[in-house]
Amino acid sequence: MQRNFNQKLRLVFLLGYIVILLVANGLLFKQIHPAGLWFWSAFLAILLSTYISQPFFTAPKDALSNSIAASALLAASEIGDSQKVYWSVALCVSLVILVIAVLAMIFNNSARPRLRALAEILTRISTILGSPKVLFTAIFFLALFTFHNQAVIEVFWLSLVWVVVVLGQPLENLVVLYQRIRRLLSNITRETQLLGGVAFRREPGLVTISVSGDGVPDVGKLIFIPMNASYCQLGVILDNYRLSNQQWSRALVFADRVPKSDIEAGWGAENTALHCKKEQIKECWLNNNLWQYKDRLIGSIIEESNISVARIELYNDSLSFFEGQLLRTNINNQDVLYQIINGITKSESLRESNRHGFMSIEARKLGCWNSEAHRFDQVLWTPKIYSPVFLVSQIETPAFQKDCIGYVPQTDYGVKVNVNDLVTHNTAILGVLGSGKTSLAIELIHRMVNEGVKVWVIDITGQYEKTLDQLVHLEKQKNADEKIKNNIIGSANKLKQNKELGGNHKDFAEALKQHIKEFLEDESWRVRVFNPYNFTVTGQTSFVFKESAGFGNLTITQITRIITEKLLDCLVGEMTDKAKLCLVFEEAHSLVPEWNSVAHDGDKQATTGTARAILQGRKYGFGCLLITQRTANVTKSILNQCNTIFGLKIFDATGMDFLSNYIGSDYAALLATLQNRHCVAFGRGLNMQTPLVIKLNDQEDFMDKF
Repeated sequence: MQRNFNQKLRLVFLLGYIVILLVANGLLFKQIHPAGLWFWSAFLAILLSTYISQPFFTAPKDALSNSIAASALLAASEIGDSQKVYWSVALCVSLVILVIAVLAMIFNNSARPRLRALAEILTRISTILGSPKVLFTAIFFLALFTFHNQAVIEVFWLSLVWVVVVLGQPLENLVVLYQRIRRLLSNITRETQLLGGVAFRREPGLVTISVSGDGVPDVGKLIFIPMNASYCQLGVILDNYRLSNQQWSRALVFADRVPKSDIEAGWGAENTALHCKKEQIKECWLNNNLWQYKDRLIGSIIEESNISVARIELYNDSLSFFEGQLLRTNINNQDVLYQIINGITKSESLRESNRHGFMSIEARKLGCWNSEAHRFDQVLWTPKIYSPVFLVSQIETPAFQKDCIGYVPQTDYGVKVNVNDLVTHNTAILGVLGSGKTSLAIELIHRMVNEGVKVWVIDITGQYEKTLDQLVHLEKQKNADEKIKNNIIGSANKLKQNKELGGNHKDFAEALKQHIKEFLEDESWRVRVFNPYNFTVTGQTSFVFKESAGFGNLTITQITRIITEKLLDCLVGEMTDKAKLCLVFEEAHSLVPEWNSVAHDGDKQATTGTARAILQGRKYGFGCLLITQRTANVTKSILNQCNTIFGLKIFDATGMDFLSNYIGSDYAALLATLQNRHCVAFGRGLNMQTPLVIKLNDQEDFMDKF
């Protein structure tokens, strides 16, 4: 029993027994001062035995010191003549033990095997006979026989004291009883705390627990896992599932090597998982992101994540998820934001061919949010495997910010636009009918006008004039259209030997150029909406024969070329990096069609001319905003010049293939499932260094607050 007692506790036992001996002495002999040989033999037996000098066993050197003390005690006692023979025998026995101990010590290191064997025998004898309990018990009862043989009551009580104190060890037994009761209570507590055993580990930090009993722990529940008798790990329950008639739980460890002293709960065996309450854990261990944000913990990084895309195993499926949602994890002690781009169902094999199904999320790295610059800054490298992943707090309706075109869905991370780059480096808005293209174009036009950029809209739908009524000078626009018509009406069938000069298209171009100069010089006129269908522009289709030739109307593609080239002609005089004029191609698949989509051979040359003018326009502050619902049918000569792309909902494979070159195949795959007023945006005109899904401003909200 004593082997579990430390030195401090043994000293307490020693003092306790001395007090008991003094009390017994006072009760029997009416004095506190120690009296009688019985007391000193008991005192030495206690002192030299388990409490001070020989707590574990008696060695020959201990037997030597015990026999010396006993011999001195026997020799110093005053004995009557009738009892001397007994005391002499006892003294001789004590001296024999002394000699045996000395010989055991001498022969123990002998080079002769027989002497070493003899030393082992002598050691055994000295250990038994020289132990304090044997040696001083004999002296104690010899003293009783000698000095108290006439007092039966004293002999009884002194013998009882000896048996209780020296042989019975009551203090040790009380401590052992207390320890056993405490262990019993601890076992009962531990049974109520026990969650189960750790079945699997995926280091670092992910554990699978085989749950004991029928109870299922709540997601987010705090647990601890003893590693040994001194340290444990703290974790939080991620999810629960049942397979092969066994309940399983998974937990993520967020604190390692937590000392037992910091846990106020029953301890358990190594690699068992136990429930605990946060009040039972020292507070410093709970100042941890994983615990603080456990309600937003959704899973952890898994295999095949890379620098750009994180793959995440989803644990907490009670939360709602959608494309474009933001997630947060840690890379090199930095909180890094990711955007969900895909969800994949997976399964893993468990025991007995059972399979566990789960959801895997793919998310594209955006970076760290820089609130001062209002952008995502890139973060190098990739998160560690099994790093926890959290859902970013959601805001249903973020506050409107004047500089922002939209927001990362359900957050206040606004996406700013650079109007100058939108214009000079060209912009494309791609999406199916009703996806919000025109609303976005209207907002961009307002922003351009606000920055002092003039806008020329080629609109064959007739909707811009009404939508932009605050920016369009209707009276001036009507007068200009009439003036152009008057300038060309008389030359619709003008004959020329050179058929390229016949018709009124040259007059149209000249009248248009003059009108453009007036528009650019008029500070009060910011937006010009121009519908080619309002004008009859003709060209000579054959050579003159008998003062007659064929004439035909120019297509809107050919008229678009004239408009684009004349806009450029009016800006060529001064090179600048500042945006001055933006040409808007509404229904661009009709205005600048791809070669394989043209209905007239002249449209191929016209589209090439338009593309050439757009390419040259950058150095003069001239660019375009291209809007279409048919990406496949728009000339790639202009699309490829668009450095900023807004991809709204798209279904056609050609459009997705084209956009995948800009935004990546993962984001391109999202285009078919985007909600209205949502888009994938990327490019020079945005304050973002990576593609991302954004929710665009509501048009009515924008018009009210901009």
